[in-house]
Amino acid sequence: MIRSDFPDIKWLKSMVSGQIKLTDASGKLIKPKWPNCIINATASSVYRPDVQGPISIFMNISGTSYCSTGGPTATISDDFFYVTNKNQEYTLTVEPNQPAETLNIHLGEDLSHQVLSGLISPADQILNDSYGLTAESIGFANRLYKKDAALASITKQLYTDFKNGCLSNLKLDEYNYQLMVYLLCQHRQILREVQKLPAAKASTRIELHRRLSYSLDYLHSHQGETIDLQKLADEAFLSKYHFLRLFKVSFGCSPYQYLQQLRLQKASSLLKSKSIPINQIAIELGFENATSFSRLFFQRFGAYPSQYRKGFLT
Repeated sequence: MIRSDFPDIKWLKSMVSGQIKLTDASGKLIKPKWPNCIINATASSVYRPDVQGPISIFMNISGTSYCSTGGPTATISDDFFYVTNKNQEYTLTVEPNQPAETLNIHLGEDLSHQVLSGLISPADQILNDSYGLTAESIGFANRLYKKDAALASITKQLYTDFKNGCLSNLKLDEYNYQLMVYLLCQHRQILREVQKLPAAKASTRIELHRRLSYSLDYLHSHQGETIDLQKLADEAFLSKYHFLRLFKVSFGCSPYQYLQQLRLQKASSLLKSKSIPINQIAIELGFENATSFSRLFFQRFGAYPSQYRKGFLT
């Protein structure tokens, strides 16, 4: 199922709550199951509070949307995506006068169960208790994930097939299978981050990682702004130096180093367009000045921003 608009919120909630009765051909009541569904809509002034759905991936082709699952609200730019779990309430927002083109992928309930049943190992289920799920599925961490080459390859082809009118149900199933495998790989990376944390109980490590993820979402959402350590610690509900130590242990670098990596990666993307002056890129991404930006960029990519842009565009 592919939609170019958001379904009516009242109808959707009625379906989830069972207020709308469905029957099969014999007239027997049946429990509705989530189908594979993509919502590719360009919209603004969207507010969809406390919705329950299947495993879902929220991302944008352009613009910004916002999603929360009970914790801090995550800002979803076109560089990131956000994941929610089956039957988990989420709130999705697109601000007035700031349109976003969404590519929200809701993974069909039957397919998700079948894929995960065939791929998960006992270790993969370690996060289940944290999200109150059954052993039949996995509780994916609610956080912003950076779009990488693997995800971009899947979603670009999916989007192209959709726009060309050749996205059949069979193809959609295959794409969703690939996305489930991809999410499972991301889940296993998070397990490795959790297991690094210095706590005896798994439940404590999971809670600490959840709090650290709040700080990651803040870094991702405000990477062009001035950010101090105290603010990040507050986002994680931890003391400042306890937060700093745990962040380094889990993610392998300091918050400052992580932020610089984010900014440099974003700069490399912006430099692929000749329309944005290099000085402006440095300012927008929060670097002290164009000189420090150029020096850090050279250290990371082995070329100065002007050289990098010239080499990419020629």
